Amino acid sequence: MVGVRGTDFVVEYEPAAQLTRVISIGGRVAVHSVRDRVGHGVFVAAHEITLVAAGQFPTPPRRLADDLFRQYLQGLDFTGEG
Repeated sequence: MVGVRGTDFVVEYEPAAQLTRVISIGGRVAVHSVRDRVGHGVFVAAHEITLVAAGQFPTPPRRLADDLFRQYLQGLDFTGEG
């Protein structure tokens, strides 16, 4: 579960590993596991990533190196505003 207020972010799901990655592009994104929507969420700031494995809580956010951050954005088109 991702909570967004005026920010851009990327969500990537890897089915084989049952792993979700949430990367904040700008602003701050609240990320929670469906296992617990109240107490164990994290806030992911710009250029940070958190991982959420199936049945687990989000990992503490960590800053992405600039080259890895650009790889996540490569080929994406942002289509909505507001």
